[in-house]
Amino acid sequence: MAFSLGLFHVKQFCFGVSRETMKGGMMLFKDLKMTFDAVKVPEDVEKKVANLSYGPNEWELYDLYVPKGDGKHPLILDLQGGGLVRGEKSTNKLQPNMKLVTEGFALASMNYALISDSNYAFPKQVAEVRAVLIQLKKRANEFGLDVNRFYLTGESSGAQLAMLTVPQQQQV
Repeated sequence: MAFSLGLFHVKQFCFGVSRETMKGGMMLFKDLKMTFDAVKVPEDVEKKVANLSYGPNEWELYDLYVPKGDGKHPLILDLQGGGLVRGEKSTNKLQPNMKLVTEGFALASMNYALISDSNYAFPKQVAEVRAVLIQLKKRANEFGLDVNRFYLTGESSGAQLAMLTVPQQQQV
């Protein structure tokens, strides 16, 4: 079987995919059901602050992981990928960047608006990333963050959001 994945046409066996999910032999990326495990938090994390709200919607939440040690920590905001149609904060996709907490970086992970058939939200996500950065800047002393060293990273659509947000950061 083959299915479309972004611009790529991938031949793959689709175990557990019903014929109803397949559309003319093609499976849309948005229809592929995926689950992600929670991130494993290393012992070097002094403080995990979960489900901080940055907006009025129940899904507008972010998590913050602060390393052990005194002083102001640089912050990395990790934006998950998923084609803007799937994903959530603090899953195992965050694991590679979690290693940076052991090097003295604070790490944040956020939910953002996902696109669906009933909700075409792009580019709302850029404003959401900015909202989290602004809130973290305002609360930097509370969390021990260095406001002069905030970094964005992401994979796939998360990287796109990071790139779209960076030019606007001079105004934050």
